[in-house]
Amino acid sequence: MIAPERLFLPQKKADLRQAVQRRFSCHVFSAPPSLADWASLSYLAGRYGSSDGVTLHLFRVPTSFFSGSFLSFSRITGTNAVCAVTAPANGLQDTQAGLLSEAFVLECALLGLGTCYLTGSFLRKPLPAAFSRTERVLCLIAIGQCGESPASRGKHKELNKLCQGDPDTWPVPFRQAASLVQLAPSSGGAQPFLMWADGNAFCLDSSDRTRMDLGIGICHAELALTMPHIWRFSEHRYEPMSRSLCQMEASAL
Repeated sequence: MIAPERLFLPQKKADLRQAVQRRFSCHVFSAPPSLADWASLSYLAGRYGSSDGVTLHLFRVPTSFFSGSFLSFSRITGTNAVCAVTAPANGLQDTQAGLLSEAFVLECALLGLGTCYLTGSFLRKPLPAAFSRTERVLCLIAIGQCGESPASRGKHKELNKLCQGDPDTWPVPFRQAASLVQLAPSSGGAQPFLMWADGNAFCLDSSDRTRMDLGIGICHAELALTMPHIWRFSEHRYEPMSRSLCQMEASAL
């Protein structure tokens, strides 16, 4: 199980916090990634994939891939680059997959590339044979040069609707973490997060059916935390990471 607090160096956190502010779900691309971008993407897929069974597979697809009727999402145009996020068929790595895939997506934003998460049910036949048939495809990520305005970014829930208690009374690090979680993408824009403060712990939860979204939220929260801390995960639910608690050193608050 990956430890979120060990995933990013301090300067990388600062860079990715800026990427959070400008990343949005892009459906219209002006061009696929360049060859130089592809080399960088390959490195990042290796950096954030292949961890505890979670793998990021990069591949090119036919131009008709995003317009087929087997895909239940809005049409994507202008790119042929896809990253498939997979995990073992019998594993419990969905939350970790969310954490790692969002790190990859934010790195794409730093490269100046647009991305779009595509979730739901996927037929395996149209996908290239780039990975084992025993793996689950948790999501696809379209990647390319963005060809539309960030103004299309969807609205986010008010922070007090995602928090238990008044976040204005929380320690500053907790408020900063909650604000970045508020900007986290989620399936269908549902934002299935619940956050609260418990002494020197920042807590983040979601339902067992939204474990990958929770991982994305954990990624955003981790980027806000610059003081010594450690993430602990509940062992009382079906998925060990379906409830997370970030324990801070009391002196840091």
